[in-house]
Amino acid sequence: MPADVRLHVVEGYRPAYRQQAIIDRYAAELRAVRPGIGEPELHTLTSRFVAPLAVAPHVAGAAVDLTLTDGAGAELDLGTAIDATPEESDGRCYFAAEHISGEARANRQLLARVLGREGLVNYHTEWWHWSYGDRYWALTTGSGAALYGPVATEAAAAALHGPVATEAAAAALHGPVATEAAAAALHGPVAIEGAGAALYGPVGR
Repeated sequence: MPADVRLHVVEGYRPAYRQQAIIDRYAAELRAVRPGIGEPELHTLTSRFVAPLAVAPHVAGAAVDLTLTDGAGAELDLGTAIDATPEESDGRCYFAAEHISGEARANRQLLARVLGREGLVNYHTEWWHWSYGDRYWALTTGSGAALYGPVATEAAAAALHGPVATEAAAAALHGPVATEAAAAALHGPVAIEGAGAALYGPVGR
């Protein structure tokens, strides 16, 4: 990384309710520009840009949205704003988009070199989105399984966001770990229903 350039992280972990709100908002935007769109096509187009909850890397804490800044904190030109949709950016949000400036392309390539060297992968429709350990990362790198999965149950959600509603969640938050459920919730792989989805442990498929 050049001495006068910095990574600026905009977002990392995202709670499931926020992911769903983004899905709903983008689906509404698509309905507005494509009147009469059917549900199967709507789902396909929405999922192209916003990951469904079941596989969302931000909900697993496995992704970051980030950009580059100069030494004074001013954002560099990367072609679009972060979170620009394909519709509003005319496709320039795609990492390999053609209709961006030479400066923006060079900055995207710098971002790719720096993050790729550390093992992160880019989701091609969003130049700013990079992940490690999620299902897309596993697919892209040829790994046998994802390392992280979305927090998907009440117990796990309570453990992260409160109020603490179950013994498993309470133990996971406040320890010492006193139950099998709490131990699984903290360390995975998850083996019982009470622990909910894995917070850190391997996801089998």
